[in-house]
Amino acid sequence: MYGIINASIEELVINQFGKPVWEEILLKSGLPKKIFLSNEAYDDAITYQLATSTAEVVGITIGDVLLEFGKWWILHTCQHRYGSMLKTGGTDLAEFLIGLPSFHNRVQLMYPKLSPPEFKVDKLADKQFRVHYFSKRPALQEFMRGLLLGLATYFKVDATVDLIQSREQGFDNEIFEISWN
Repeated sequence: MYGIINASIEELVINQFGKPVWEEILLKSGLPKKIFLSNEAYDDAITYQLATSTAEVVGITIGDVLLEFGKWWILHTCQHRYGSMLKTGGTDLAEFLIGLPSFHNRVQLMYPKLSPPEFKVDKLADKQFRVHYFSKRPALQEFMRGLLLGLATYFKVDATVDLIQSREQGFDNEIFEISWN
């Protein structure tokens, strides 16, 4: 994963818990104190270790860490670093979701070594969609749920996001259903 992911985890932890907690997470993770360069690719294992250590130090589940990080990614990292890209993704949540399958094509222009997930989106009703999430990276379903919830907040709608299919159940991808009033 790119360094922007790890740097964003650091920002989230420092914002929510303070720099001493981040230092404890780095110590627990066994990773050296370092600055993550946004445009540099890092081994996925580093990101997973940071998330695991965060869960252990803060005393929450890894799923909760990933859920909160997904929301943070949209509401803080994307808005501050890629605000124009979010804006061109759609004027409302429905429009953004419909364009989601091609969203990472633009992102890959900035991050050519990116190995992004793929999406298939089914419109069930005006405010109800199914998002099929295909990723080579395991165990990120709660991160994806957080991203969807973060998008709902970004577009100022109160949404529910339900996981209706998972790789943990033996399928080859996750399917989320998102709906709002």
